[in-house]
Amino acid sequence: MNYFEFYPGDYLRDTTSLNLTEHGAYLRLLIAYYSKEKPLPAEHKELYQISCAISAADKAATRKVADEFFPVAVDGFRHKNRVDEEIAKAQKRIKTAQENGAKGGRKSNRLGNPPGKPTGSPAGASVGNPTGTQRGTRSGEALHTPHVIHQTPEDQEPKSRSEPDMLERFNGERERDGTPPLTPADVCVALRTLDVAKLVPGYAPLYGAIREGAKLERFVKAAKAVRADQRNLAYIVGKVRGELADERAAADAQQHLEQKNRAVGEQWATQGHDESEEDEDRATF
Repeated sequence: MNYFEFYPGDYLRDTTSLNLTEHGAYLRLLIAYYSKEKPLPAEHKELYQISCAISAADKAATRKVADEFFPVAVDGFRHKNRVDEEIAKAQKRIKTAQENGAKGGRKSNRLGNPPGKPTGSPAGASVGNPTGTQRGTRSGEALHTPHVIHQTPEDQEPKSRSEPDMLERFNGERERDGTPPLTPADVCVALRTLDVAKLVPGYAPLYGAIREGAKLERFVKAAKAVRADQRNLAYIVGKVRGELADERAAADAQQHLEQKNRAVGEQWATQGHDESEEDEDRATF
């Protein structure tokens, strides 16, 4: 079997006592059981090879899960009732599909074909693979369409889900300011000439950097300044935003200093005016 149904709730409920290494050993044995469609050997040494157990801890984990979850039956092999049942059901489905294929496919709606759908094998299709069934393999996997979870690689920046809306709002704000809009796409085009990797126009921090006032020249300068192994969009955007943050902090500090000096000057001016009035009063007296 190249596919089997996995029930996370049942698995977590039955394996609460296992540590991380033991979970790994359990899954290795379980996958081997399903893939070969036959029970596990009784000998621990053979199980070590299946679970890839090398260290003493690996071997101890393999022994524990094998003895607890795959006990040796009267036939001398390690069985698990749930696995045996699933394999038997899968083999029955495969056999039924093969028999239907030999007969030319499903014939009527009683077997589940929606109205208006063809029931036989289409022209050019293999008789052993009738319409409505998944192609079998030599090992005979279960005829299910598995649920596939698509993951984004960790080293790839995800695209914004609302990229068109974000770009429209972004350019609208720039146009209201009377400034030609710099788009993330413009930045990516310029950085591509410098062999910058992982260029994703929808990368949200890139929008943030441009909103904060970054010009195209700053991105290009940052790309030229970093090492080749650091030349990717995320690193360059982070560098640019860091520079902008430092500049804002310096400007805020300068503004605070000027405000403080101005306040001190006003205080001295007020104090000097008061002293002048006191001198005039003393002179009059």
